[in-house]
Amino acid sequence: MKIEIDQSGRTEYTAVNTVLADSLGNFIVINAKDKRKVQALFRQREKPRLFMIKLFSLLISYLIAKTYQKENIYILDIEYPGHNINITHNIIRFCSKLKIPLTKDQIRFGLIGKKSNAHITAYLTFKKRKKARPAKLKEIVENLFPKKMDRVLVNA
Repeated sequence: MKIEIDQSGRTEYTAVNTVLADSLGNFIVINAKDKRKVQALFRQREKPRLFMIKLFSLLISYLIAKTYQKENIYILDIEYPGHNINITHNIIRFCSKLKIPLTKDQIRFGLIGKKSNAHITAYLTFKKRKKARPAKLKEIVENLFPKKMDRVLVNA
C-alpha cells in the first residue's frame, strides 16, 4: 500500500507547531516550545544545521511506526530538496531504534498535492481544527541524543 506523508508548519519554524500526517489519517505533533528546546541542544553541540533534518526524520519514523507493514511504500513530500539521502538514512536509523525493519526501498519522495488526505490531515491539525496531543519531548530527546545530560537539560 502506498502511504503519503506531508508536513504542515516546518520543523525549522520554531514559533509554530509542526504536524506530520499520513494519508491514513494518522498524525504526530511537536509543539513550538519543545522544538526550541531541541534546537538549543543542537546548538550546544555546535550542529545547528542538523536540527531540521534530524527532527523531521524522527517525526516521520514515529509516524511510520503507527502503520508499518513490510509491503507499505512511504511517499514523503519533498520538504527539503537536496537532503533526501540524509533524510532516508536518518529515518532508517531511527526506525531501527524503534525495532521497525524499514528498508530504503520503502521510502520514496514525491510531490504531495493539496488534495491528498495526508495534506488535509496535516493542515487541519496544524490549524487546530482537529484535536492533537503533542509528542513527548523526553522521548524525542532520548532518540536524538542518547546521553543522559541532554535529558536533564530539557527538563530544566
